[in-house]
Amino acid sequence: MAFAVSSLADSRVILDQGGAERLIGKGDMLLLTASSNVARRLQSPWISEDEVRQIVSAWTTQDGQVDTVAELAASVGAGGESGGYGLSTGDEDDDEMLRQARELVIRTQSGSVSMLQRKLRVGFARAGRLMDMLENEGTVGPGEGSKSRQVLITVEEFESRNSSL
Repeated sequence: MAFAVSSLADSRVILDQGGAERLIGKGDMLLLTASSNVARRLQSPWISEDEVRQIVSAWTTQDGQVDTVAELAASVGAGGESGGYGLSTGDEDDDEMLRQARELVIRTQSGSVSMLQRKLRVGFARAGRLMDMLENEGTVGPGEGSKSRQVLITVEEFESRNSSL
């Protein structure tokens, strides 16, 4: 996805093709999906930083309590069925992809985004999101730069959890 850029070179860095240098800005974007080599032009709503500050200010002055990101993640994890591993996304495709990623990481005892990209045939962003979800549920340890993450669950523990479900 590319928003307005100043030069053809910048557009090529982002999309591997020109076009983003001709965008008007303020929400105008080009989207290049994995299933097509033709960029689609989209328009999203533009919200200025000042408007964001006003919205946040209005939310914080309301009667209810403001939830933090950690509280929201905990409530999502407690509310859904996730096979006993913590978080549930609510979307069956994401749940299935997370299940596949979990099994792959545990069976290979290797937790890296690039491995998930190759084996699951997903992009960097989705593989990174899956790895973050695996970290949040306690399957892998925190990232340490470009090194593979430590897998915190053994194959035996994984199989005993799955056999008891």
